[in-house]
Amino acid sequence: MKIEIGLTRLALVGRSYTLKLPRINLIGPARRVKNILKREGEGKWHSLADYFAAPTDRWHSFRHDLFKGIAANWREARLSAQLQDVVVPTRFSFLGILNIQDTADQSRRVDVSFIWGEIYGQIGKEEMDRDFPALSHAFAHPENYGFHEGRPKLLDYGNKRIGEFLLSHAAFMRKLLSNL
Repeated sequence: MKIEIGLTRLALVGRSYTLKLPRINLIGPARRVKNILKREGEGKWHSLADYFAAPTDRWHSFRHDLFKGIAANWREARLSAQLQDVVVPTRFSFLGILNIQDTADQSRRVDVSFIWGEIYGQIGKEEMDRDFPALSHAFAHPENYGFHEGRPKLLDYGNKRIGEFLLSHAAFMRKLLSNL
């Protein structure tokens, strides 16, 4: 069994199945609270309240910092049902705390420069500029692809922007991956 450590999750990669578990980050929120409290003036109390009250999908909110791994597992479980020909499917999910996916074969590498160039040509500069960090993580790294049922598929697709991209460009991604 191999252990992969990502920013938001741990992946325990076995021969047949991969288990994805969220990393619960307590240090990040503690640092952020400490930095807010160091500020001068009354504004720090508003900032602190805002940090704790902001929704999970807002970057640098308490809920986002603490629960982003669980949210990524939820997104992968939902997307898996819609995009099984593009992503390695999630076979089981327990409340985002545990995802079980098939293990893809990573012994062959995918030509990511071809994929990245095609994606850039498809979406244009504005979308690329807005979504570059998420898209580059998903599509520009060969370790994020594996062969499942004889086809190249994405392994890590839990980021919100990646999910939005895959859903809005599903036909394009199916065609692109089937040509590899």
